[in-house]
Amino acid sequence: MAQKTIKTKIKCENLAPLTHLEKELNTSMLRIGIFANNGSGKTFLSRMFRLLEGPISSADDGASPTDYLIRFGCDHAKFSFNISDESGTIEDINLDIHSATLPVVPNTHYLYHTFNHDYVEENIRALNFEKESNITGYILGKANIDLSEEENQLKQILTKGNLLKTEINSWFNTFMQEKINTINLSRLIEYKTYLNLDYILNSDQNGIIPNIKSFDSVIEDYNKVKAIPENLNDIPFIQFPEIDMQLCEETVKILESEYSVSNIAEDFKTLIRKKETFVEVGLKLFNPKEECPFCGQTYDDSAIKLINQYVAYFNDIEIKTIKLISTRIEKLNNILSNLDTLHRRFESQRAMFDDYKNKYIPSFANESLTEVDINGVSEAINHLCRMLEDKTKAINNSIAIDDSVLSQIEHHKNNLISIVKSNNAIVQRINSRKSKIADENIKIRREICCSAYNHIATCLKDKILQRKQLLEEYKKLDLTIKKKKEKEKVGKKEKVAETIRRVLDYFFAGKYTLNSDNFQLVFKSRELAKGQTSKVLSEGEKSIVAFAYYLGDTHIKVNREEDYARLFFIIDDPISSMDFSYVYSLSGVIREIHNIIPLVSLKKC
Repeated sequence: MAQKTIKTKIKCENLAPLTHLEKELNTSMLRIGIFANNGSGKTFLSRMFRLLEGPISSADDGASPTDYLIRFGCDHAKFSFNISDESGTIEDINLDIHSATLPVVPNTHYLYHTFNHDYVEENIRALNFEKESNITGYILGKANIDLSEEENQLKQILTKGNLLKTEINSWFNTFMQEKINTINLSRLIEYKTYLNLDYILNSDQNGIIPNIKSFDSVIEDYNKVKAIPENLNDIPFIQFPEIDMQLCEETVKILESEYSVSNIAEDFKTLIRKKETFVEVGLKLFNPKEECPFCGQTYDDSAIKLINQYVAYFNDIEIKTIKLISTRIEKLNNILSNLDTLHRRFESQRAMFDDYKNKYIPSFANESLTEVDINGVSEAINHLCRMLEDKTKAINNSIAIDDSVLSQIEHHKNNLISIVKSNNAIVQRINSRKSKIADENIKIRREICCSAYNHIATCLKDKILQRKQLLEEYKKLDLTIKKKKEKEKVGKKEKVAETIRRVLDYFFAGKYTLNSDNFQLVFKSRELAKGQTSKVLSEGEKSIVAFAYYLGDTHIKVNREEDYARLFFIIDDPISSMDFSYVYSLSGVIREIHNIIPLVSLKKC
């Protein structure tokens, strides 16, 4: 007779029909059968073991799903289960159930797997005796126990990486607190994007944002924008003066023309020229019937004669020509004067522009007004004036003018018009930006975000790079561990399907089998359609299929190969509606369960 080395104790109080049950068994194996009349409490015992599978959640109406386990007239029930051998206690479970309260499921040594009416209703009949195919997860082989060294190394790398991240985080928070948080940036997209520690840690350190000033420079720009005074005047526009090309063309014609010289004595002409304006104005006031407006005397013959000479002088073609030339010189000098005024106004415009961009509007720091150079056109017009001066000395001589003079004036004129227009456009933009200083403020604050990111990324470059290297080491080592685990890893779905097919074959010898892809039953090589299974199977066959599914679900409970040794099967009334031959086969399956699921242990504990 085998030595009884395993001691099993079970105790129940107020468990439905079981007012008080206390038993102790001494056996050599944990293969125990319980026989009792209907209604004596066997199913309630199986329900207590099923509770140990956990977790337990409230019913849809909020009530406790375990209230029905308590004996009528009581408010709580108790269940304890203890297994021990010569080495000591292996399992020691105490489970209290109180009405209207979810019980606390204790940790257990064994993995309990219960077959009873509740299991069939919830997992099989509710699915019309079809099996859910969405089974995920793997079972790891024993080879993984040799990975402790690699896993410890993995933890060390992770610890180093976390320490580095803590240092980085501390520096980042200090920088943000001292340099950034006093500026209103939090609503900007650039702030949320760039000044985010996760973004900084994961960004490419060679990907510094280009064309951004240094952080200190942008902060300086920000202070400039804040310092813009109210009602700051606009920079004025300048108007390009008219350059009369027709006047220039007529001047060239005058220079090239030959005019007649008068027969008036040269000494008289010289005398008149010294006081020409005075004489000309006097002639306009002359009236021979009146007295002289200057001396008050009446005009005598000599005076009249002199006056006639004056009139003859001013009516002479030579004098008129010289007068015409003088008028042209005056008009050309007016153009030169206007050009000088243009240049002075440009200098003033440029000075204001440079002052505004340097003091208040740094977004224009790289822009400048184009020089308004009047030298070229002024020189060409001055050349015409000099030629006209020479013409007055000898109006009968033709002075040839190079065709390039007019084209040069035209070229400089058009070029200056373009420059003035371009400068005014830039002035218009800076005036507009000044008027909308809020836009300038937003632009600067966006640049602060970008430059701050560049500053942070540069300062933390070494630490971030070191952390990335650790992460790469971590990924490589983790991949190595996973690959080793893969070698001893079996998909749970595959094992579930394999066991179900084996059990079905044990009963039906090929009549029914299982499609391992979609878990649909196959009847004589014909796959049953969705919803067809419950209509095809007899009641006895349904019980067999339910039991086959139950044994297949064994693999869902384990995660490692060692877990098979901790499986504890509780089987309550599996033979419902079965005929004798099926009952006999079922007994054989239970007896041979260690062969159907080879890793299940039926030895001692």
